[in-house]
Amino acid sequence: LTVTPLTGKGARRLRRLLAAPEFDFLGAWRSNASLLQDMSRTLVAGGLVVIDGFLSAEAAEQTVKDTLRGIGLGWLRPIGTPLNKSGLSLKSYYATRGVAERCRLLQRLESARGF
Repeated sequence: LTVTPLTGKGARRLRRLLAAPEFDFLGAWRSNASLLQDMSRTLVAGGLVVIDGFLSAEAAEQTVKDTLRGIGLGWLRPIGTPLNKSGLSLKSYYATRGVAERCRLLQRLESARGF
């Protein structure tokens, strides 16, 4: 599979697609074909793209309101047992030989303690 950046024509087609009403929650960046093409080039080259104003002002405002409401409802409370209070020996954790072995260690402890 070969991935190539958007051509000018492809960027214009994407701009038309993003102009559809179902994408109104996105910011004004979606209407800039040259920006879309530049972002495509950066992403295909393995770079990162930060989009200022990713959401429309209304969507961003609603997201903040929903987040604050969720915090008030306890969405950010810790769930489960903190690792340092789980009974797990950090020595045995760090002695594991990779991610898979660490996962098995945590699964055994979780099933035994229910954290």
